[in-house]
Amino acid sequence: MNNITSDITPVIYGYITSDIAEAPQSVSHALITVKTLLSDDTFKRGFRQYVFSRYTRDDARHRFNYVIKFKDVLSDPMVITRLTYKQAHHLLNGLASVRDYIKLLGYNDIAIQLDVYIKSLRKLAPRNNNVVVLEYEIDKSIIDKALEQINKVIESKSIIWALEAIIDFFTGLRGPEVVYMINNWPRLRKIVHNDAVIIELGYVRKSKKAWVTIMPLKLALIIDELVKQGLRAGHTSIQNLRDKADVNISIFRKAHLAILSSKLMELEIKLLHGRVSEVTVKHYTKHLREIAEKYIEAYRPYLWILDRFAEKCKNTAKQEQEIVTLSS
Repeated sequence: MNNITSDITPVIYGYITSDIAEAPQSVSHALITVKTLLSDDTFKRGFRQYVFSRYTRDDARHRFNYVIKFKDVLSDPMVITRLTYKQAHHLLNGLASVRDYIKLLGYNDIAIQLDVYIKSLRKLAPRNNNVVVLEYEIDKSIIDKALEQINKVIESKSIIWALEAIIDFFTGLRGPEVVYMINNWPRLRKIVHNDAVIIELGYVRKSKKAWVTIMPLKLALIIDELVKQGLRAGHTSIQNLRDKADVNISIFRKAHLAILSSKLMELEIKLLHGRVSEVTVKHYTKHLREIAEKYIEAYRPYLWILDRFAEKCKNTAKQEQEIVTLSS
């Protein structure tokens, strides 16, 4: 980070005279400065390194791309009113990261004024008016689409892609959380309850949380075996699953919600999706075995997936052994 700071300091001073740098910035002058910086290659390079070192790959990409693409919002606040809710959300996150990065470089006055402007933009930003009345009703189409994706990835040649997709289908975890669980599998605390396994993740990022998850015992045993064989998930494996295998991983989280809605209460589903407070997590800890029983009942019609995957793993291991035998 020191290299980034030293590289960018001359750029900032190229736009800010020494007397202005020392004096409180007016909002308008600060915004002109920030907009100019967002057009400078040196600043953009440093800012890009900053966001990619702090956030997940997808979040960092959205923050960087949207703030560069829509930097005109710094001179015309009405730009944000012409965006969709999600576009405005990514843009505001990007501007907040710019504010934090400029503050890190020591330009607190500009950061303060930018923060004032961001707060005013939030009032203009489009609201999320999509009221989902039947969010927790079973959505058969979502489940069917998820199963199509599962079938496709099981038929692929990659064990890790199939494993990640299947874990996502049975847990509803986000991509980075799946990677974290696979790579930290031996040390994660687990409780076996009948045909289910309760796993304590405690994986907390800035705005995303994964406190605990539940999966079928059969899936946990498969992961055990693969991890013992040395399998690990690379940080780009989820991206490859999407880009190379053409698997829409986000659909598995939606299918997970739809499947569980037949047996679990809303807060129980939110617990497994990491959408509750730490206080609520502590409250539900004593009910985890009960939740696990309802979970396995909801997922019982889909356990055949694990039989197919286990067969795939067995056949792959057999083929690899045959190759070794032929080459020896």
